[in-house]
Amino acid sequence: MCVFILARHWRVPWSAALLASMALALCSPWWSASGVLYHDSLAVALILIGATVWQCLATSQGIGAIICPIVAGFLLASSVVTTYLVVPIVLLICGFMLAGRPPRRDIMLFLVMFLPTLAVLPITNILAFGSPLATGYSAGGFDKNYPSPFDLFNAWEKVGFYLWHFEYGLLWLFPVFFLGVAGLARGRSLSRPARLVLVTLAAAHFLFIITMKHHGSVGWGMGRFFMPLYPILAFGLPAFWHLEGWKGHMARALLFAALLYSAVFAAAAAAYGLQGVMEPGVWTLRQRLIANHYQFYQGLFWVALIAGVLGEVLYHVFCVTKYPISLTAAPQSRRGMPQRSKVISAVASRRRRRKN
Repeated sequence: MCVFILARHWRVPWSAALLASMALALCSPWWSASGVLYHDSLAVALILIGATVWQCLATSQGIGAIICPIVAGFLLASSVVTTYLVVPIVLLICGFMLAGRPPRRDIMLFLVMFLPTLAVLPITNILAFGSPLATGYSAGGFDKNYPSPFDLFNAWEKVGFYLWHFEYGLLWLFPVFFLGVAGLARGRSLSRPARLVLVTLAAAHFLFIITMKHHGSVGWGMGRFFMPLYPILAFGLPAFWHLEGWKGHMARALLFAALLYSAVFAAAAAAYGLQGVMEPGVWTLRQRLIANHYQFYQGLFWVALIAGVLGEVLYHVFCVTKYPISLTAAPQSRRGMPQRSKVISAVASRRRRRKN
């Protein structure tokens, strides 16, 4: 729901916004992680709700204009208290909020809840471990996983693990979000400021997790450290939805195929539950799917391909039925704009010149 609301706030058409929200809900390991309330998915949910509440501030009046910044501050600070993993994302979101130059009252109301909630973390560390900088990670001996930005070999190994590793990579388990990367990089469905925010958040978090020494002890697919990126990448999918011509047909067919393929592994993640990541003797999602449903797995690629083509055919039939004039009235120009629209705009401009 939060993805849909944010997409509509950024003027994404409702069908494309629904696509992004449904992809996150049904084609990612989101439900698997949420089922056990693991702190990574919980922190991301708090960020999504907090960002949505802040965006609603622009249309709020009266008591709503007071409650929205307070609630947003509480939720964003609570996400940091939940896990350190989202610190870069929260810091950047706060920076983008200030860059938007909100009223001073909104900033003060935001800080009224943000700072006290955030203070819970160092106070707890002092009471439990004797130092505001000591955490459960350092006390438990997990401090070796702190980021090492200058270990380039480790960073490159993590890039391959998260993106194209055959057993864990995004490309082979949830390829629809790999398309989301391309959509954020090249798409035009979002305004430039919104795309800049999302690309910055995704890049900051990805650079953060590839500097860590391990991949996340448990997870679904590539592990729990990747969880905050799924909602961000979902906003790149609308870029493929309203393309025109043969490029649009190819892009949507590929999108439908990737949706089905990803949904299969998302369902497998929900059915099989937690899995170890890079642990000897622990089966991956793909290995479990092969062992239990070998024949289905053998034909999964072709099933997804046929589903992609069929989905595009049905989508085209729907558009022709609902918008017959807009699809058949005029041929398309090179830039995707109907020639008829160009003629109408040219005639209108000439009439305005005559009047002046």
